[in-house]
Amino acid sequence: MSSAQYDFPPGYLEANQSSKLIIGTTFLFVLEVLFMGMFLVSRMRSKRTRTSDLDIYLMIPGFVFCIADLIMCYLFARYAGMGRHMAALSVQERNLIPKLEAAYAFVNPPGYTFPKLAILCLYLRIFVSRPYRWATYAIAAILIANLLACIIVNAVACRPFAFQWDKTIPGGECLNLPVVYTWFSIPNLVTDVAMLILPLPVVWNLKISTNQRVGVTITFLTGSIGTITGVVRFAKFITLNTPEKFADFSWYEMELVMWTAAESGVYLIAACLPSLRSLFMPVWTKLSIRSRTTHTASRYTMSNSLEPKIELPQQPETPHFGFERLPDPLSQGTVGYGKGYGAEVRCYRDDSMMQMDSRSESDNIRFQRSIQYALH
Repeated sequence: MSSAQYDFPPGYLEANQSSKLIIGTTFLFVLEVLFMGMFLVSRMRSKRTRTSDLDIYLMIPGFVFCIADLIMCYLFARYAGMGRHMAALSVQERNLIPKLEAAYAFVNPPGYTFPKLAILCLYLRIFVSRPYRWATYAIAAILIANLLACIIVNAVACRPFAFQWDKTIPGGECLNLPVVYTWFSIPNLVTDVAMLILPLPVVWNLKISTNQRVGVTITFLTGSIGTITGVVRFAKFITLNTPEKFADFSWYEMELVMWTAAESGVYLIAACLPSLRSLFMPVWTKLSIRSRTTHTASRYTMSNSLEPKIELPQQPETPHFGFERLPDPLSQGTVGYGKGYGAEVRCYRDDSMMQMDSRSESDNIRFQRSIQYALH
């Protein structure tokens, strides 16, 4: 192999882009754990959560398979030489790649199917019309059938099964796996588009304000953002299916593996988003109230500084006939407004009635009279 090294341009054998796969895997891992944790906390805090809500039971296995996807990506980059050219790989690394691919074919389909089924459960809780509910059931049936077909075909794609990574087995044969995976990707994209379009007519026929319609629409669209990664992954797969790139698939397949894992992760995050509203609503409400209070106080202070203040003549601190000055219930200098003018409010208590009637003192009955002065 050392003599053949001169056939490659300088730096060809040293090229290594596996760090992209490792960084992307780590980033997805943090996001998936974070959003799944918030999803579980939100559902546990929600008073409307019921044991019959199937989305919880679908999200947990979906999360497990998504994490398994990321583990496979890490194994590809760390031990199978993914992200380096085939000519630079050792024999062990070359043999490990098809083994990991065979395992990845069983791990990835459940990773994006379970979160999509969880999103459909959300649709069923909202849809009342029978046609829309039947359409939701039809999409779920397609997803389940496609998942089962993927598992069965991957199990019998090569005979014997070990022929996927050991081509020296006599009499072994395999299906045209690139063509098989292409056909499996088509139902996945079709269901993505259907899930994107299905809730829109229902939302825009609701008797709510336009702002509420937009908000609900965005909530539903978040459940379909995995369509973007699905389209990108499908495009990467089609462009990879060429003899030149297939001969150096450890280099070119790195992006496909990363986008495949990203597709499952984005579906998981999208399935978590609609349930996070109840978790962040108290925080949003407090911030909104505080913002409105600050804004109102700012406007009041500005108007108070611009309006002329008119004060009544000062009253004696110890009025005659039993009156006693009370602490002002409003802050000193507070102004009540009429037609552009203001007057300071002063309150007094009249204890003369208590002195005139001794029975009131013994019966613990106290008379209080408030007098307000205002200038109009």
